[in-house]
Amino acid sequence: MRRGESLGRVRHYVRGLASIVASAILLSSVALLARRGQTPPPVADNQTVTTPEDMGVTNRLSVHDSNGKPLTYAIVTQPSQGSLSSLAIPVGTTVRFVHIGDYGSNSSNEELVANLVKGWSPDFVLTAGDNNYPHGEASTIDENIGQYYESFIGNYKGSYGSGSSTNRFWPALGNHDWDVGDQPYLNYFTLPNNERYYDVVFGGGLVELFVIDSDSHEPDGDSSTSTQANWLKKELAASTSCFKVVDFHHPPYTTWSGGSMSGMRWPFRSWGADMVLAGHAHVYERLDASGFPYIVNGLGGENIANFGGSLPSGVKSVVRYNSNFGAMLVTANTSGITYKFYNVNGKLIDTYTQSKDCSGSGGSPLASLSPTSLTFPSQVVGTTSAAQAVILSNPGGAPLSITTLAITGPNSGDFRQTNDCGSSLAAGSSCTMIVTFQPTATGPRGATLTVTDNASNSPQTASLTGTGTASIVNLAPSSLNFGNQTVSTASAAQTVTLKNTGNAAVNISAVAISSGFAQTNSCGSSVAVGASCTFNVTFTPTSAVAYTGSLSITDNAQGSPQSVMLSGNGTGGGGSPLAVVQVQNNIDLLNTDTSLTVNIVTQPGHLLVAFCREGPNGTDNFTVTDSAGQTWTLTKSGYANESSTGPRIGMFYVANSAAVASVTVHYTTPGGVTKPAIMVMEISGAAASGVEDASVNNKSGASVTTESSGSVTTTNANDILIFAGDAAGTESAGTTRSIGRCGGTGYTIPNNKLATGASGSNARVAMQYLIVSSAQTSTTTSMNYNNANWNGNIFAAFK
Repeated sequence: MRRGESLGRVRHYVRGLASIVASAILLSSVALLARRGQTPPPVADNQTVTTPEDMGVTNRLSVHDSNGKPLTYAIVTQPSQGSLSSLAIPVGTTVRFVHIGDYGSNSSNEELVANLVKGWSPDFVLTAGDNNYPHGEASTIDENIGQYYESFIGNYKGSYGSGSSTNRFWPALGNHDWDVGDQPYLNYFTLPNNERYYDVVFGGGLVELFVIDSDSHEPDGDSSTSTQANWLKKELAASTSCFKVVDFHHPPYTTWSGGSMSGMRWPFRSWGADMVLAGHAHVYERLDASGFPYIVNGLGGENIANFGGSLPSGVKSVVRYNSNFGAMLVTANTSGITYKFYNVNGKLIDTYTQSKDCSGSGGSPLASLSPTSLTFPSQVVGTTSAAQAVILSNPGGAPLSITTLAITGPNSGDFRQTNDCGSSLAAGSSCTMIVTFQPTATGPRGATLTVTDNASNSPQTASLTGTGTASIVNLAPSSLNFGNQTVSTASAAQTVTLKNTGNAAVNISAVAISSGFAQTNSCGSSVAVGASCTFNVTFTPTSAVAYTGSLSITDNAQGSPQSVMLSGNGTGGGGSPLAVVQVQNNIDLLNTDTSLTVNIVTQPGHLLVAFCREGPNGTDNFTVTDSAGQTWTLTKSGYANESSTGPRIGMFYVANSAAVASVTVHYTTPGGVTKPAIMVMEISGAAASGVEDASVNNKSGASVTTESSGSVTTTNANDILIFAGDAAGTESAGTTRSIGRCGGTGYTIPNNKLATGASGSNARVAMQYLIVSSAQTSTTTSMNYNNANWNGNIFAAFK
């Protein structure tokens, strides 16, 4: 119908009836669907009317079917358009349409979806774009669209049939439709407004579609402040339709692996929309953005994509599907609108309903729950989840009387709810139910939130699901016995292992240990499912008595707190003596080295002492490491230089050590050092609790035959005194070494020279020890050499 054209007699088809010819009669003094927010347009009543450029023509058509039943239609023209812009559907009856997306590929999958759509006989088809793969060309548009949907397309000029007498196909532009520009699309379809974005009213205002262009090529912009967005904002605000559905291509929110289009997060809800439909992502997904629904439907036939994207805070994915192609059937009536997505096999995948009183009677309450299902994350048995909300709304015209609000079903005791609903909910208002999950057993748990009231759709229900999990701890061993331990000394560490054998994380809130015992651990605050951590426990008695206690771990696992029993005996200073197990050494007289290793296999809990040497060219502060990664400590006496340039010696130790297979000394002198040496002594018995060193006497020059150390003083019986010295000269195998007052048998290694160099180039190292039966005061030592040479020594006491 064109402006200035007589409305005359209008021919239209009614579903289920033969065609009817009737005269248009005036039903109202103002247009039902006038250009909103302006002076109402003229109303045609068998007369010629003239309108301004931006105004349409509106009327109602009243006819009778063959049985005399009156039928009323709303007929609306669009500004600057020459055809009716909506279907003539009886006011108050059902509007059924189908939504598809990303379909136009001329494939067998598109054919399956098209057959599903045609089988429903919908009033019209709405698309989310990408109608014409791969590039939106004129040469492919008819085989991609008309071949499958020509029976819905008005003003059809293709080669696959006669088309529809009225347009029943409402597409949106997608990015593939823009590849060669929009002209093939504009030439193929006859659509309202500028054809890139438009709105259409159905069912006398029951449903209104707002189809917009989300592609960056849109001349009127794709931002929320663009010309296009301002048009949408004005049209939504002016609309008097009951259900306002916005449709476009790029999804504002999705967990599709390709991600969301954040630029399309326009304030649709505040502008007046009830639903946003999109495509582009080749998946199906329904999302909830702080109570407002979004549906992404891109399974029209092109291909299927994966999920993997993330969502911003406040937005959650309610339903996700990507196992097959499909389409969404939408049904609206005067009490609500329902969206149902089916796959091509006819299986129902998702249902979503919005309830609203569209009859205008204003006399009945309505009730709806949003969302209609809650899924809680896995929750440890006996603990309470984070709360989730369900909104009860009354969009009707009368108060909603609430009879009961309860949780029912097989596991109703696992869910709790509180609410602010009271016994009556005013028309147009809502209330909130807060639901929590506290499982009483492991495994899947389910119940139903049920509201009983005076609405016609009572009771309303929301499904509640969650999974109960259990944190289970295995602690081994169950007890530790430290035996006898000298007072004020620390034992070797013993290990307790905690393993999470349940199906939920173990959260540790506290670790406690009895007096006399100490612990360190690798557990942190949480231990993942299947993971383990360790507690290293030591015993340090402060008096010579028997000790009993426990290591206690408080957590969220069953049987918390878990405990390990601890025991040990404190003994006096005359306890178990130290004993030397072995000495191993290595010396290199030929090469220049940056490190030197000695192989020595030791037992855990022992004391290890290393005597190290570097040649005349090195005066760096070398370090010692071992195969167990332990930290070695330099004795208090520090390094000893035998001249201003070297050689240099030092003694290192590690108490209560782990088992090692090798010990290495590292040098930092650039290019390495000459004649390096390392000697390691392993000592068993009560662990060392401290070190007291004598001073070191250093002699310069090559004429030294006797070397003396400073004195040491000890405090305990069974302490061990260790004396170590080196020689850099022409010492022979018969060189004698003695510890002055210490005397007695010790470990001496006189024949440790690996190679003989030029005269005066030999090097030797040696260690001797003595276990004393009582405390020592100012004990000294000395060493004698057969030949004058460079030499040095270190004397230390280990408690």
